[in-house]
Amino acid sequence: MKHKITRRTFLVTSAITLVGTAGGFWLFKAGYFNQEQRIARILLAAFDKRVAFLRWDRGEVKQFIQDFMADERNAVFLQKVNKLSYLYPIYNYSDLLEVTHYANKLHNFEERVISRFLLSTDFFWDGANDKHVITYLSYYDPLRNPCQNPFAQWQDV
Repeated sequence: MKHKITRRTFLVTSAITLVGTAGGFWLFKAGYFNQEQRIARILLAAFDKRVAFLRWDRGEVKQFIQDFMADERNAVFLQKVNKLSYLYPIYNYSDLLEVTHYANKLHNFEERVISRFLLSTDFFWDGANDKHVITYLSYYDPLRNPCQNPFAQWQDV
């Protein structure tokens, strides 16, 4: 007893195969299989969403993200960001996550990353001037450099 393949079966099978292949290719190209790429992408998206009004160099932000991810004290935080990184398209292209019960966690995530970046730059040294191009100096770590005060206003007397 042979089963004859119908045109409908062929078209449905072809469509499912095409969608599955395209989806797999998109996941591979988007970096969904590489944890570090996903985390770096969502950290960079936080900058695009929250401090786009400031003038900063994308290459310097990427260097900060590498330094941020290399800091061993951020390991637990990055595990939480890893869970959020699967929702990168929703986070980057819409505000749907801000109306869910994750909005507070999302705000804390953005606040931690961006405040650490601003402390790592000359932003506060220049009096928080948003017209000035922000320059990344080095990764701000208050435990390694406890004496620096980026909020001090030094004046010539």
